[in-house]
Amino acid sequence: MKANVVRDLLRALAAERRHVVSDWRAMILLQRRARSANAAELIRPPRTLADARRVLERMVRAGDLRPFDDVSGVYEVIVPYADVGGVGELEVLMETQPCVAASHHTAMAFHDLTDDQPKMLHATVPTGRGDVGVPTGTSPDDWADLPRAPARFPAQLLGRPVRWHRVQPERFGGVGEYAPEGWSLRVTTPERTLLDGLLDPDACGGIGAVLRGWARARDLVDVRTTVALVEQLDVAVLRQRAGYVLERLGLHHASLDRWRAGAKRGGSSRLCANAPYAPTFDARWSLSLNAPVEFLQEFAP
Repeated sequence: MKANVVRDLLRALAAERRHVVSDWRAMILLQRRARSANAAELIRPPRTLADARRVLERMVRAGDLRPFDDVSGVYEVIVPYADVGGVGELEVLMETQPCVAASHHTAMAFHDLTDDQPKMLHATVPTGRGDVGVPTGTSPDDWADLPRAPARFPAQLLGRPVRWHRVQPERFGGVGEYAPEGWSLRVTTPERTLLDGLLDPDACGGIGAVLRGWARARDLVDVRTTVALVEQLDVAVLRQRAGYVLERLGLHHASLDRWRAGAKRGGSSRLCANAPYAPTFDARWSLSLNAPVEFLQEFAP
């Protein structure tokens, strides 16, 4: 194994300001380096995950990397440039799955929709092994003739428990890529995060935090995007909940009239999914208001 393979990988990691590298990320970065090199600088990049791990283990022995106890195949970069900023749990999370997205309470904190400090890391992944895209910071061309990134489900990262949310690929919408530190993160968008809060408030800090998040995001939420996501998720009671919330916030869309016309009363027609039915009722949306709806006005101008 040539020493310049290690050198080139460290240069690539430094160029992207990465504090974390996985076996598949090392494979991709070295493949890119090989394609861009001239004849005098040719290296033999790893073409399998096992080959990539051998490079990384060599770097561990040299003191360039340190393995994480929580997840196999993922390493912390400990060369001097990586001292700036330090390693973050979301960067580690991005190396665990091909299409993982930080979501729910974690995404609420990321988008400043809550002042809470979530105790658990929430991550959403599409189920199955179909065409679900490629990892952050890579393109489909990077993966031509290479093994796909493995799916890892660590129970915790950096000592914090992880809750994995699995969704059907057709419901893996409303996910964006962000680069606050230079390297890319995949996180559910504010719109998808707030809708997840109406579907599973306990995973987002409770219904009070969710409604406050909607109020806080009132001037930032794209109504057309929100409506499209509700239709993609295709949950009848979510149309009632989202429609009610949007109307209370003074946000309008033509689809709301259709949603309201199709709203039906029933045991599941509750604003808060996991709280008992309450007698306080919104007739327009056939919805039991079993949640502190006054929170929707908390950040009103």
